[in-house]
Amino acid sequence: RRYLDLYAEAEAFLEQLSFQSSRETSAGLSLRGISLGRKQTLASRDLTLPGLTARYTHFLDTVRSVYNGKIIIAIDELDKVHDPEQVKALLAEVKGALFSAGTFYIISISEDAARSFRSRLASGRDIFESTFDEVLDIDRIDVDAAVAILQRLEETGENETRLPGESLEVAALFGGGIPREIIRARRTLSFAMPKRVDATPAWAARTLMMEELQKWQAHLGEAHLSGADTINIRRLSCVALEALQAGTDSTETYSSMWDALAPGIKIIDPEGLRISAGFLSEYTAADSDPSSEQQEGYRLIAGDLQTLLRLLILIHSCELILWPGKTRPSYEGPLLECHRALADKPALAETLLYELRQEMLEAAALST
Repeated sequence: RRYLDLYAEAEAFLEQLSFQSSRETSAGLSLRGISLGRKQTLASRDLTLPGLTARYTHFLDTVRSVYNGKIIIAIDELDKVHDPEQVKALLAEVKGALFSAGTFYIISISEDAARSFRSRLASGRDIFESTFDEVLDIDRIDVDAAVAILQRLEETGENETRLPGESLEVAALFGGGIPREIIRARRTLSFAMPKRVDATPAWAARTLMMEELQKWQAHLGEAHLSGADTINIRRLSCVALEALQAGTDSTETYSSMWDALAPGIKIIDPEGLRISAGFLSEYTAADSDPSSEQQEGYRLIAGDLQTLLRLLILIHSCELILWPGKTRPSYEGPLLECHRALADKPALAETLLYELRQEMLEAAALST
């Protein structure tokens, strides 16, 4: 009986949200062939925000009474809304409904919103601070966890078509700790694998690097660069691609690719905006100095800069994978740190990457 009542309540609520109710009354009088009539139509007013909130709260009370007195509601994809003002407006509208008794919300938010919450003591109250009780960071997964996930996926196929564990480690490194990117890398390797015995880490690194470089080169026309700069970047990409195609599976091949692509950073960002204005935050930038030409200039090149730096991170990953005697646990953490910094501070990612590579070059010089 309780569930039937809840079903009826939900149907009524949905009907109220979807349709505007109306009521029609009529009256008439007929005398000797003459008819007189009156007709009146009354339409209900649209729900106001307070009225909608009150109706929603009443519905939640009904749901809680049917179950154990508590509700957990998950709201996904809020981190996919790119306009920060839309997110703030949305939270401002639904905020009143978020504090119903016995109701708990789990909401996915962007890193910018999380950053705003973490800086609440310094910056004062804003919509994020006053809406969320706590913000939990979901860190990038490490290689061991990623390989465990990928091996579960591999179990669904025939034994001879399964990728070896070492190749899965390469896919995990290329994914940068992001599950969907790791799964995509594994899918690329699965489609490209010739024979299981040939699926070595060197083969996996070359296969994934080739795909990344070719995709980047194919979409250079979408870059926020001048025609001349785009042509120069494409020339660098052609040199790097030729080095990969003609080279052997060795650190020297990827070092040649690095030397070819690294100058592209100055082509994309000749004024060093990644250092002077390189803080990629939609939420803080909206409240900053609107006349900042540097900030606006950086916003135009940020995506292209991040893409190139990611390629350099992947190239250095290949160098480390093929470096004799270098074990994955010794470089996994620093590489993930580079990927993590790349999300909102490319200048920091660049610094970390160059420091990590310099360590490799110094160690290589000592060994010779």
